[in-house]
Amino acid sequence: MFTRIRLSALLLAVFVGVSFTNISAFSTQADGPSAAVSNTAGNENPGKIILSRHELSMAAGQTVQLKAVMQTNGKTVQGDTKFLWISDKPNSVKVDSKGNITAAKPGSKAVITAKSPDGKVKAYCYVTIMSAKEAENCVSVIGNSVVSKPEYTMFTKFIMNTLLAQNPDFSTGKVDWSSQFEGLPLKEQVQKQALEKIQEFKIQYKKAQEAGIKFDENDEKMLDSQIQQLIADMGGLEAAEGEVRQAYGISLQEYKQVCKDLILTQKYAEAEYDKVKVSEKETEDYYNTHKEDYDSVTVTHILISTVSEDGGQISSQEKLAAGKKAEELLTRIEAGEDFKKLAEEYSDDPGVKENGGQYTFGKGEMVEPFENWAFTHAPGDTGIVETDYGYHVMKMDNREEESFEALKDMIQTTLINNSFNETYTKNLTSWKLQPQYEIIVNKSIMDELDKTLYEK
Repeated sequence: MFTRIRLSALLLAVFVGVSFTNISAFSTQADGPSAAVSNTAGNENPGKIILSRHELSMAAGQTVQLKAVMQTNGKTVQGDTKFLWISDKPNSVKVDSKGNITAAKPGSKAVITAKSPDGKVKAYCYVTIMSAKEAENCVSVIGNSVVSKPEYTMFTKFIMNTLLAQNPDFSTGKVDWSSQFEGLPLKEQVQKQALEKIQEFKIQYKKAQEAGIKFDENDEKMLDSQIQQLIADMGGLEAAEGEVRQAYGISLQEYKQVCKDLILTQKYAEAEYDKVKVSEKETEDYYNTHKEDYDSVTVTHILISTVSEDGGQISSQEKLAAGKKAEELLTRIEAGEDFKKLAEEYSDDPGVKENGGQYTFGKGEMVEPFENWAFTHAPGDTGIVETDYGYHVMKMDNREEESFEALKDMIQTTLINNSFNETYTKNLTSWKLQPQYEIIVNKSIMDELDKTLYEK
């Protein structure tokens, strides 16, 4: 199950690994576009219009294209249908013949109507233009959710810090944001990834609201406790403010507000996780198919190192001598000499004094050549394996099979985790492609913030 994460790692809760997708198509799923069908006499079926959006929030000056298709008897009408677009308040919200909606008057609302060429079928989109004050704090709109300056700043700084930490080639001083990174200028890469993560965050927040999930008193206490712990760890409020501003570019209070919303998304993920069920039969079937993956083996080895004192590789001549020494030891072992005594005398493994060179392990715990040899040999087998550490004179001692009862809980948890991660990621990817979650950028505000964010 989930464990609530500390404040310092809270932002990571929303960072699921889904690649960025430019949104161009639109969906006809039930919770997506809207349609309105006018009634006509007799049995005539006029069809319906499917719109890419049925609600839209915008800042004055923004333009968004509304798309439409005609459907009859559940099938999309092929060809280029010429819809008639009408705004009931053209002075507030304009719409052209291609469905391009332009917000003109702050604080206003309008209804955009799409009509079929014969005027018999209509569909509607309800547009809200935010006030000038609201627009000043709006970096973008996703669905009907405003992305605030603190949110955009926090996510951008997080992406910046992550990319710079993972790529030491970038200067630790003044960063050249025009330098190329994975096919894009670094600045564009940061912007793209930040907007992607914000989109995922806003979608999950919306889904949490739709599911009736609330930020409750216990969440408030937990968050307050972690804020107080942060203050204590930093040695006071002023230092904590400085730490948050340095890391995320926002105030401690703004940070707390974003974290509230992130907690809500985490609670939504927890609720979805709790819905995943795996039967005992599914668990046992998985065990029977992957039984060998849970075996443990015990081997004893003698390491003849090929690593120099400074951590590099020894010379080719020295390596030949090391290989010959390993072969000589294997011959002595096969002749019946005591493996453990030889290990204690000749092995370069630092742990030999404590364990006599013997190790018990499962799959995925040792370097690949060492592990592969152990899991493909029977007890009593001997041989030599080469790894980056050197030559290992090997003896297979034992292999043990774990029972189903011993592994049942762990396997069931693994299956639940796998099912949840696959389904959740698939759903999130699908939601991101739906037009109601399109990222609509308030360019003037974003450009203003970016000047500050990328000046260093």
